[in-house]
Amino acid sequence: MREIWERLPGDIRYEVSDLGRVRRWETGRVRTPSTTPTGYQVIVFSQPGKKPVGRYVHHLVLETFVGPRPTGMTASHLNGDNQDNRLTNLMYETPKDNSARKVEHGTLNTGDRNGSAKLTWYDVIKIRASAHLYSYRELGDIYGVSRSTIGRVVRNECWNERRIAQISDD
Repeated sequence: MREIWERLPGDIRYEVSDLGRVRRWETGRVRTPSTTPTGYQVIVFSQPGKKPVGRYVHHLVLETFVGPRPTGMTASHLNGDNQDNRLTNLMYETPKDNSARKVEHGTLNTGDRNGSAKLTWYDVIKIRASAHLYSYRELGDIYGVSRSTIGRVVRNECWNERRIAQISDD
């Protein structure tokens, strides 16, 4: 399979490939992306006298080969690997569809995947099992969360049931 290179729109100095690589047009030197704490690849562009600007590689690929991002749409990695910036793995879609895709892949930062979560999946299982024994206020005090958080956990308004079933089966 041959790699296809196209000029980055609005920038005569760089090219982007359908395999998710960026290079300097004059020299052919491929840029090495940085990785954000969330795992996305970024290329930092700098010009003399201007502040450096970081751009996500997946955005550069879509803008170059598909066009500008439509209003209300987001760039999505189809296979859930946010470092796979091949054109065949990218598309524009609504934020709702992107979130649904992340749920399918298990890459949505909910539950204990969320770095600021105060509860674990095991806490959730215990809370749901003991909700009839204690008040929401008592459970909130035990687990260090609010009464409303306990209510949302008990009513299945947060914390994915499929994930809990997977853990229970282990």
